[in-house]
Amino acid sequence: MTDASGKQISSDTTILSQSEADRLISIEKECLGDKKYTYPSPSESLEISLQSTDKREQFKLTIRPGKISISKVTNQLREKNTNTVLVRVDIGNVKHTNPDDTVIEGNHIHLYKEGYEDTFAYPLPSQFTNPQNPYVTLDEFMKYCQVTKVPVIIRGIDQW
Repeated sequence: MTDASGKQISSDTTILSQSEADRLISIEKECLGDKKYTYPSPSESLEISLQSTDKREQFKLTIRPGKISISKVTNQLREKNTNTVLVRVDIGNVKHTNPDDTVIEGNHIHLYKEGYEDTFAYPLPSQFTNPQNPYVTLDEFMKYCQVTKVPVIIRGIDQW
């Protein structure tokens, strides 16, 4: 599908239905095991395996700080089998242009949308109280994504 200018705004392949994506986002999740993780340094990333509390669904939590500044960060929740992004929060970004050409200024959240995957962004919800602090934002992201047994993530030596 294309908009009036011919720009593609939807893919023909749907990985997940909207109801399935919404279900996956809303179910409670837990970290696998008791491993302690170190918050990644700029230009690195950290991936943590999660599962639904009923152990039927598998997920990946990815934390990726910016290359230059730790205050720029992307946190995302993906469904493990298809690697589909269900929720993504981008902090420290100037703007995002959606497939329909609407522009979201500043910090924002991407939510899976059937036919578009994670290409649409929305203003960051009020549940995110301190986007300038990547650790607070990560905690709030996990709460937003229903992670009830959270991983232990410690700050690296050179971090705040």
